[in-house]
Amino acid sequence: SLQIGVAELDAAVRDYQTFLSQPGERRGVLHRFPLQRGAVELTVGEPGVRSLRFRREASDADPPPDWNGIRVVLDAREEEEVPPPPPAVPHAIDHVVVQSPDLDRAVALWRDRAGIRLALDRDFPQRGLRILFFRS
Repeated sequence: SLQIGVAELDAAVRDYQTFLSQPGERRGVLHRFPLQRGAVELTVGEPGVRSLRFRREASDADPPPDWNGIRVVLDAREEEEVPPPPPAVPHAIDHVVVQSPDLDRAVALWRDRAGIRLALDRDFPQRGLRILFFRS
């Protein structure tokens, strides 16, 4: 699941209702859009990614204490049961893009400490760009 901070909740909810083809539901200070796998949550605050939640096996090691500014929750509890969405509703989060000034640190964090598979590490020297793709 992904939690996103937004400057204006009502406006963002309207946009995401259109984007995700569903109304979602208000839960206190946030608005949650459940998907077949995961969810997108909007909350008022500094715009951008606030937290990520990954389901893990109960036997996995405890998560590291330092996630470089992004709240990451690794838990063994099951997500709440969500009925299959209608065909027009997106079924899952495919990927999240996060910029980092230190991609080697990102590899050490996400692959080495969190155990998320690094599926692609590619340089584009002509554009001065390197991208990493982690598959959960």
